Amino acid sequence: FYQWPPIEDAPPVSPQPVDTTGSITFASFNNPAKINEQVIRLWAEILNAVPNSQILLKYLNWYNQAGLQERMTGQSVTCGIEAD
Repeated sequence: FYQWPPIEDAPPVSPQPVDTTGSITFASFNNPAKINEQVIRLWAEILNAVPNSQILLKYLNWYNQAGLQERMTGQSVTCGIEAD
């Protein structure tokens, strides 16, 4: 997001989560129909290469569906991502 000129009464920027929690969160807000095994395997490579990292998946309220959660968790574990 780019804002020019800067907002004069904007609150101060808070510390990055990595500075306070020591973890990095990657995120995907894509339609789950676009996420396949190749994508998940690439995510696994990234997550395994970055210590204390995690991924957040969100697309509208789709990930509230138990079936989608089970499918994504199963595929993720198969591809090398630990289930939390």
